[in-house]
Parts: sequence; structure tokens; C-alpha cells
Amino acid sequence: MAEDLAQLVFIRIYRAAPKYQPTAKFSTYLFHIARRLLINEYRRQQRKPLEPVDPSEIQIATSDQSLRDRKEIEEAFHLALEELPENQRTAILLLQQQELSYLEIAEIMNASESAVKTWIFRARQFLKQALKDTV
Repeated sequence: MAEDLAQLVFIRIYRAAPKYQPTAKFSTYLFHIARRLLINEYRRQQRKPLEPVDPSEIQIATSDQSLRDRKEIEEAFHLALEELPENQRTAILLLQQQELSYLEIAEIMNASESAVKTWIFRARQFLKQALKDTV
């Protein structure tokens, strides 16, 4: 892994050569690139499970109690969703159910992208507050 990271460092330096400004020592520049690559690699490894698991092998224990709990949470969610202002409810549903981008939602709702971001933020805050006692 160390050899691979060292090779990546030199590839990055080679690609960034036209943009390099010799305002500091080259070793500082080299160290910065190596450090960022090491941090990125560490984060990448943290996101991946150590042992791959086949989803078909995962057994979910569904008892009557867990099913009732899930239905209760879903009901509380739908009630909280109904309390949202129309623009916030529409924006959050387009984002979550239709998986549209902020720009696409803004075009559909005839609003600015920043307005859509605000609506979604406020909707999430409201839902979080409304559901905090349920979960």
C-alpha cells in the first residue's frame, strides 16, 4: 500500500507540474500532496467494510413489536410531513422520492436554487424536531 501511495504522489506531482508555483520549498509541496493522499486513503478505507457481506445472507429479525414500531414511526412521519408548508413538503419529497437535484427541483417549482435549499433545510429541521420523541 505504501508503494502504491508513493506512486500516486509522484503521479499527482507530475500532473500538477504546470500549476506549481515555487513560493516555498519543493519538499513542503511534496509533503502536502503525500499527506492529503494518505488522509484520503484512510477515509476511503473507513467507508468500506472489512469483510464483504452478501445482502442475501443478512437476516432481518422481524418481530411483531418491531413491525408495530416501524408502522408507528411511519405514521408519525406522515403526520409531520402533512404539517410542513406546501413548498417545503414538495421540495423534500422531490429530493427524496424522485431523487432530483436542487437545480431540477428549482426548475419544477419555479424558484431559485437557494430557495429550494432553504426549504429542504427547514423541512429537515422540522421533521427532525417532530420525530425526535418517536425514534
